[in-house]
Amino acid sequence: MKGGGMFAKNALVVDDSSTARTILKHQLGQFDVTVESAHDGSHALKMLRNHKPDVIFLDHVMPGLNGFEVLQRLKADNSTRRIPVVMYTSQAAPQYIREAKILGAVAVIPKNVSDEQLARALNKAEVYQIHAANDGVAEPSQGAKHKYGGSSSESPQPIESSPDPHHTARVTNPIEPIAHNNVSQLRGLAPSHAAYHSTQEQPTRRRSSSLWLITLLLSVLLVSHVHMFWRDQEQKQLIGDLRQTINNESARLAAIERQLSLQQNQINETSYRQVELVMNLLMDRVGDPESEEPSSAENTKPEL
Repeated sequence: MKGGGMFAKNALVVDDSSTARTILKHQLGQFDVTVESAHDGSHALKMLRNHKPDVIFLDHVMPGLNGFEVLQRLKADNSTRRIPVVMYTSQAAPQYIREAKILGAVAVIPKNVSDEQLARALNKAEVYQIHAANDGVAEPSQGAKHKYGGSSSESPQPIESSPDPHHTARVTNPIEPIAHNNVSQLRGLAPSHAAYHSTQEQPTRRRSSSLWLITLLLSVLLVSHVHMFWRDQEQKQLIGDLRQTINNESARLAAIERQLSLQQNQINETSYRQVELVMNLLMDRVGDPESEEPSSAENTKPEL
């Protein structure tokens, strides 16, 4: 056990999903738990050679070794057998829970685990480590066959046949929920970890969860507003360009209209002048009869 005011100071989360690792890391951070991550079982076993966390959260469906195979290897190794393991998986069938209990898991929690479920799992992990330090850890049954692969490599007596009824209860019942009315018993064993259920810690965790959710919603809202702003700017720019194009085309059409009107006026004036010229020529050819008659009479008058 670590010193200070809380049992689990660091945890190892083994999961091939980066999203699941991030979510669980955030939730454990509310309990002041430092988290290291491994992306599969082989990676986790390598990390455990040089570092021993207070608790291990282990996914089941992973590439390579599955969760039960990793759990078997942890319980078969004297350097890791006393580390409490919590199965962190979407598996919820009773058969799966029984198999996890037989192999030595202290709890099975869902992927969408609540803060209360997580606190209970940490309680179980602490109690398990206390019992392991005082009495030793009972091993899974030899040759226990299960559908998730493999069998245990150790050969102790079955858990149910243990002569110590208290010891049997501690090992065969590690995944049953710890009710709130048992907190006083946990305080007698580990007074530091009872703070998970204290009335002072609950509001803090709720506020932290609320702040995280509010921050996430505000971030989404900000991104949405920025996106809408840029779309609005693009639409305004497009409308401005269309208006400029329309204005340019209108000015060009007005210039063409003025030019056509000027040409039409010139044509009309030319036509009028041509008609006037023709009329003048015709008038010159025909002559004025009144002005010619006196001339004729005057020419025909006899001389005296």
